Amino acid sequence: MKLTNPSTKFFSEHLVTLVQVFFAVVIGGGLIEFHEILFSPKNTVPFWALIVVFATSIMSWTGYHTSMGKYPYTHTGFGILRLFSDIAIVIVYAFLLFAGTSHEILAESYLLGFSIVFLLYVISGLFRRWEYRDKEASKTSLLVPFFISSVIVLALFMIILRYTDLDKSFVSRIFVGLPFLMMITFRWLREWSQLKWRE
Repeated sequence: MKLTNPSTKFFSEHLVTLVQVFFAVVIGGGLIEFHEILFSPKNTVPFWALIVVFATSIMSWTGYHTSMGKYPYTHTGFGILRLFSDIAIVIVYAFLLFAGTSHEILAESYLLGFSIVFLLYVISGLFRRWEYRDKEASKTSLLVPFFISSVIVLALFMIILRYTDLDKSFVSRIFVGLPFLMMITFRWLREWSQLKWRE
């Protein structure tokens, strides 16, 4: 059941603007704070971490607006909870900007941040389903495996760093891009595979 009356649309548009401001602050602030890393590119873990965070943020931004076009926020308890969870996602992306650039060796908090992002996707999706009483409002059955996979990647990274003699820089270069591959795969399965090449 979609609630698309004028008052719902008015309410939702203002809340979407609030989330857009958070996105703009994260992306704009990141460009300013880390411009030396981004615009003097070197084959380093911080550089690739920034690329991954910016790319996944933009993918999240487009996915968010696709969802909002179909399921705008409603002035209900679940609608407000969904808003808070969406804002939390943007805040975690801001955290990831710093987590990925803190050291030449990839920080565990970087991979943990992406696990939290997938978890918040699940939570936001559940709120959307309950808000609209529509199981099709979110593909949580697709999201949960990606969340579990992200936790496995984090655990594997921690085990390799702590209990093997592999070069930490080499391991970091491999794992820094895995969240990007996971996000690309998720977006393809969720929406991109259904897009038309042209009208």
